[in-house]
Order: sequence, then C-alpha cells, then structure tokens
Amino acid sequence: MRADSSSQSTHGNVTRAAKADGKLKTRLSKGEKRNRKRIAEVGAVYDATPAPRGASDVLPAGESERQDAKQGPRAKRKWLTASVTDDAAQVVCEVFEEAERRDPDHARPWVALVDGNNHQIDRIEAEATEREIDVTILVDLVHVLEYLWKAAWCFHREGDRAAEQWVSRHAQRILAGGATKVAGAIRRQATKGGLDPPRREGADKCATYLTNKAAYLDYPTALRRGWPIATGVIEGACRHLVKDRMGPHRRPLGARRRRGDPQATRHPRKRRLRRILALPPQPRTPPRPPLPLRRQHPPTHHMRPSLQGNCTPLLSSSAPVSP
Repeated sequence: MRADSSSQSTHGNVTRAAKADGKLKTRLSKGEKRNRKRIAEVGAVYDATPAPRGASDVLPAGESERQDAKQGPRAKRKWLTASVTDDAAQVVCEVFEEAERRDPDHARPWVALVDGNNHQIDRIEAEATEREIDVTILVDLVHVLEYLWKAAWCFHREGDRAAEQWVSRHAQRILAGGATKVAGAIRRQATKGGLDPPRREGADKCATYLTNKAAYLDYPTALRRGWPIATGVIEGACRHLVKDRMGPHRRPLGARRRRGDPQATRHPRKRRLRRILALPPQPRTPPRPPLPLRRQHPPTHHMRPSLQGNCTPLLSSSAPVSP
C-alpha cells in the first residue's frame, strides 16, 4: 500500500510575498514589511502496510477500549520534498513522480492525505487523471479535530472538561461517516444557544468545513481497508524546516533557564558555517593587566602568648608608665 501526502503551511498557493513588488529600491514605503514570510510547499511519499481498524481503535471511549485498540498502519521508507519557490502544482508533480517510481505498474492502492486546501486537491485530481491513476483523497483527521476544538470553545468555557467529551462524541460520529449530520448538529446548537455571530464563528467554520469536505471524509471505508487516515509525516517535516530556517542561534521554545540550573551544552552545529568558510577567528577582548597588590605594613604592636593559649596584645608606646 502507498500513501501520498502533500501539505501547505497555510491555505492558498499564491502568497503575498510572491506577488510583492517594492515601490522603492532604497527604502521601504508605507505599509511594506521587511523579510515578509513565504509559504513552503511540502510533500511526502511513504509506504504503509494495511491495518484494518474501527472507530474505537482510533478514538477509544474508555480504558478497556484503549488497551484493546489495534495499531494503525506505520509509515516506512519516507521521502520528503519542500520548496519556497515552486508552487503546489510542481510539488504535487514531484510527489506523483516519486510514487510512480516506487509503483510503476500501479498495482497498489494510492491514498492522498491532505489538509483540505482546494487548490491542492484540484492538483492531485488533475495529476491522477493525467497519469490514469486511481487515487483516494482523504482529509487528515488531525485537521478535522482542530476544527472541532475551535467549535467546542464556542459552547464551553476554557478549561472545561466537558469540551473533551463534546469533541470525542462528534469525532466518533464523523469516523462513522456522519460528517454532514455533525455539521447540522453544530449549527443547531449554536442557534438554540443564542450565540451572536462573533461567538459562533468557530462553530460556523467547523460546520462549513465538514460540509464542503464531506466527499473526502469517507473514514469508514478507509478504516475497513486498513488505510491511514492521519499522519504526522508532514508535521514532522515542517518542524525540521522551521528549525533549519530559524537556525540554532534562536532560543528554543520552553521555560527560560534559571540561574541555579546548569548551563546547557553548546549545539554542535553552531560553528559549522565558520569552519566551512574557513573564516579567521573573531578578535576577543584583550585581558586586563593584573592590579598590583597593596603592600601591607607590619602591625605596631607585639603579641605575647598567654598561659591560656590565646594571644594578648602588648601596646608599645614611648610615653612613661607610672609604677
């Protein structure tokens, strides 16, 4: 079995950075931003052995179902590609070429996991039609869960444990093939609750997403045939891309180091660029000359040991002492 996946960091294949044209050459005009971010097109190809499962294996309801849950298909022989200059059409084409190199006779089923971007889905369908390949497109379950959580906070307070049960209940119905029914239930709950438009924005977005992507949410068939419905391959590749772009000089995410904690070891890649370019060492601050020690004068009194073992000072003076 083969699973093909391609993803974008945000929706839309044409970025503002690609269309940006500076008004002036020597300085920025009003409204222009320096170092504007670009979108990276990321794609992956990997092999996976079919592993039939059920909805309870993906989202177990209790501890007993969690212990009896079957493992899903695992990605093997991963191949990744990414570009900030090529558009989604070029990246999807590269993904299909790599998949055809592995399966030139199209003997295995092909599954494409996407994040729901319309242009991305159109390019996958166009490549499949041109190459006469039967490709099943599925929306990654991770993206569906993100939309469900955004809708959950429209009906629950932040930190409310009931939100977990709400998301789990609707996710189970989506895994059973009821995406459109879940969308209608979310809209009715928002209407009966009397939520104003700003408050119900997350619920409406979730319902619209489920309705528009219902054709690519056939999870019952995918689970019955043992196909993957979620993957972390693209997410893992994006983490490596962001880390590579930011470089090791940036402070990692997490709590700041306290003074009492030991100093972390230096990253081994910090000086790699200087060694490759054979740059001379940077000048260091010259050391300060040692300060001369202040000369100490001997004391003006003498010490005489007493019988108790301590020292008794004897004053020395030139003045006469009366008997």
